Amino acid sequence: SYSLNGMLEEIIQRFHLVDRLEVTLACPAIRAPFTPAVAEGVRHILHEAVSNVARHSQATQLHITVEQRTSWIEFRLIDNGIGFDSEQARQQGGLGLTNMERRALAYGGKLVIRSAIGNGTELLLRLPTVARL
Repeated sequence: SYSLNGMLEEIIQRFHLVDRLEVTLACPAIRAPFTPAVAEGVRHILHEAVSNVARHSQATQLHITVEQRTSWIEFRLIDNGIGFDSEQARQQGGLGLTNMERRALAYGGKLVIRSAIGNGTELLLRLPTVARL
């Protein structure tokens, strides 16, 4: 199992986000019940999500929460950036979004992105705790 808190802190540090915006991380000290392959896939999804915030959002705040229940684990990233039209981004070749969704589905989970121009973005990744590849 992997420390989710450690994984998220590593991603945040990689993009030097704390130098550019206020980041809050609410992640209980839980260990991911995933196989190594799924843990690596989750890392890729979250890395891409945080990368998008860093590169595109113009946000001043990013809130990351992790919640675990018996049958699922949920990651939620909310920023107060400029937002975007997710359908238009997909149509214009937004491979990052498509790849994140494909990974989530491959692990039996789902990825939901809610965004509107001028209203920031919320990304929700929910995976079963028994996710396997």
